[in-house]
Amino acid sequence: MTVSHLPTLALDFAQTPHDIRNALILAIGVSLEKHSSEILLVNTRDLANMDTRDSLYDRVKLTEQRIQTMRESCGILVEITDPLDERYVQVFETHEDLHLRSVPVPLGVVACIYEARPNVTLDLAILCIKSGNVCVLKGGSQATHTNAYLRDLIQNILAEY
Repeated sequence: MTVSHLPTLALDFAQTPHDIRNALILAIGVSLEKHSSEILLVNTRDLANMDTRDSLYDRVKLTEQRIQTMRESCGILVEITDPLDERYVQVFETHEDLHLRSVPVPLGVVACIYEARPNVTLDLAILCIKSGNVCVLKGGSQATHTNAYLRDLIQNILAEY
C-alpha cells in the first residue's frame, strides 16, 4: 500500500460500521494468540541486536505475558462504546441565534513516531481501528523485526475483512 492510497482508504474506513471495526480488533487478538510463538521468535532477532544493559532492552522484549496483555487489550477495547456514535452529537445555540452541532468524526489518518515498544504498534493500530482512522506508524529501530511482524499480522486481518 502506498501513501497515495491513504485518503481513499481513510474515507472508506471512516464509514466502516462499529461491529465490523470490533470484529477486526477481536480477530487481531485471536491472531496474536495464534502466532505468539512466532512473535516471540521474531522478537529475539531484535533483542539479539541489543545490549542487555541497554535501558530500552526491557521495552523491546516481549514475553508470553506481554502478548497476553496485548490480546486482552483487544477484548477490553471492543467493550468500549463506539466513539463515532451519533449519541455523542451535541447541539449548541449561541446568543446570536446561531445553531452549532458537534459531531464525532474520525481524524482520517493518524501518524505516530514512537520508540522501542512493539506493544505500542498494536495499541495504536487497534485504537485507530476503533475510532475509524487509518494509521501510519514508525516504531523505533530497536524493534524493527517485531514491529514488521505485527504490522503484517494486522494487515492480513484487515485484508480478510
